[in-house]
Amino acid sequence: MEGFLFVWCATKVEIKFVSYINPTSEDYNGGCCDGVFGNCGNKCDNRFYFCLDTPGSSSDFDQCPLGSINMGEVYANNDDFTFPVGAGAAGGIDNPYIFTMTTFTNGIRIKGIVHDNDGGNGDDQIDQYKHNIYFTPARTSSQSTWASVTITGRRSSLDIQVRGYCTTYYYGSTCSVFCRARDDTTGHYSCSSSGGKICLSGWQGTSCNQDVNECLSSPCVNGATCANGLNRFTCTCALGFYGTTCASELNECSSNPCQNGGTCQDVINGYTCSCTLDWSGNRCQTNIDECSSTPCLNSATCNDLIGGFQPS
Repeated sequence: MEGFLFVWCATKVEIKFVSYINPTSEDYNGGCCDGVFGNCGNKCDNRFYFCLDTPGSSSDFDQCPLGSINMGEVYANNDDFTFPVGAGAAGGIDNPYIFTMTTFTNGIRIKGIVHDNDGGNGDDQIDQYKHNIYFTPARTSSQSTWASVTITGRRSSLDIQVRGYCTTYYYGSTCSVFCRARDDTTGHYSCSSSGGKICLSGWQGTSCNQDVNECLSSPCVNGATCANGLNRFTCTCALGFYGTTCASELNECSSNPCQNGGTCQDVINGYTCSCTLDWSGNRCQTNIDECSSTPCLNSATCNDLIGGFQPS
């Protein structure tokens, strides 16, 4: 079965009525609106009815799935005029006229009837229109452009402009892609120019509501352990290391632990001191006892000194 594919969407359509002309001031069957047949000196009092439908649809003026426009008399005794613009300006109708389509195919179909607004003459039909207008809606109203269209009937012609654009949160050539940026328990994402979801940092999945395990990339080094969190990770460093990923080694020599001229060498989680000949200990804090080797002879007493001894 052939036909149009309808999808849920939200498209704003604007119709701007520009101008109208009935050069002969005749009705649909060739008679005069107000005057003697064959000498239509008086102009028509034009009022309009428009039925909005989908392109290629029924010609029935009662089939108006997109709505209808009942425009009262715009000007009396005038068959060549420009429509006024503004709220309620065109026969009680806003011009431009704006409506929303919840389904969109490839445009709209305008079916129109023009009558002479003259109760004494039975409101004769002046003309009728059936015209398909094809367009692709823009992303926003500021990006949309007007398309000029001339609709010609048997006696008259009508100039209008049409434009369409997606409403807020809708994207795509048919405004059928919905995307509303959010950062809550439902999802964490922004929207691309086509309406695709772009997950915020730390999130993944179709709705961007699955926490990314940042530990899977092994960010922690030097033997550190990794703990995953919401959009973050925490490294517990091994002794001797520090930093976000434990990539930095602690310099235990920075506090000058070696005493008495000792030289400090940094090692992982510690240090070593190279002492001078006169000192010992892990920090060179102990004076070497030169008397321990009993250097004094003949019953002399040994007195330990810094870097030596003295007999007495």
